[in-house]
Amino acid sequence: MRGSIPRFASVLGTRSLAGRVGPCPGGPRFHRQVGDRSDARRSGFTLIEILVVVAIIALLISILFPSLKLAREQTKITMCLTNLHDTGQAMHQYSMQYDPYYPLVSYIGCSIYYDRPGADDNLFVLWWKRLTPNVATFTCPSTKHRIRKPYKVDRVPDKGGIRFNIYCDPQSKQVRNDFEFHAQLVEEIVQEPTSGVVKVNGYGTSYEYAGWAAGPEGTSTKIDWYPFKKQKEVNGQPLMVRNIRFPASTMLMKDSDEGSSQGDVVGAPPGKAINNVPEPWDNHGRLLSNFMYADGHAVSKRYDHKNGRYRN
Repeated sequence: MRGSIPRFASVLGTRSLAGRVGPCPGGPRFHRQVGDRSDARRSGFTLIEILVVVAIIALLISILFPSLKLAREQTKITMCLTNLHDTGQAMHQYSMQYDPYYPLVSYIGCSIYYDRPGADDNLFVLWWKRLTPNVATFTCPSTKHRIRKPYKVDRVPDKGGIRFNIYCDPQSKQVRNDFEFHAQLVEEIVQEPTSGVVKVNGYGTSYEYAGWAAGPEGTSTKIDWYPFKKQKEVNGQPLMVRNIRFPASTMLMKDSDEGSSQGDVVGAPPGKAINNVPEPWDNHGRLLSNFMYADGHAVSKRYDHKNGRYRN
């Protein structure tokens, strides 16, 4: 009917809303009716309930935290064993290329133990030959120690051979071979090019390398190559494939464990660190050390402080 309001519009426009009757401009609006308590004040957590929840969470954390810490340390031990295993594989590759020798650390890029082949842990040659291209392999993940990748290596003719001058410190133009420093030490005595003490500052290897074999009783080796200043006889002989009689029990590398005789040890009271005994400031604390053997296997060994020896 002309002029009449459509039935649905009339119904919407005139329905009762919140007690109002009549047209509602702009369409329907819904308001709470007087006396309607259907959306009464929302309930929430009481203070007691919140405190109970917080206490439960704190209890769970206190129970789980030691387990998480233990799991984290076990992961680092496994990564350390992987480093040792990978280094062992690199040594085997080196021995095949330079049959029958294992890395002879004392003749390449040394400045600390230049006349003590049995004391040097410098495995720069493995990185130089790209057998261990990742310098992180030479440091234990349980420590903050690290080796900086050399930014320059000079090969200098010397005594009919080649001397390697290695530069790992980008802030200095001085020769600095991180591979030969023991990062566990605060400072280390340097014998070449001049005697003195050098701050280690956490840059160095975390592992010790047994690169010199005792050999049969009375065995000695005549050395006349760089960096030795003069020909000399040294007890024992370089580590070779043929002088390793029992590969599964011949230790090649282990966690670094310095004593105070080499200098102050990071985290240890001055003069208190003992060489070759696991202590709280060592790579994996006072209970164990990791070892790698000539057959390539790596294993963790616990130390019995009461009897003074490692247990398998």
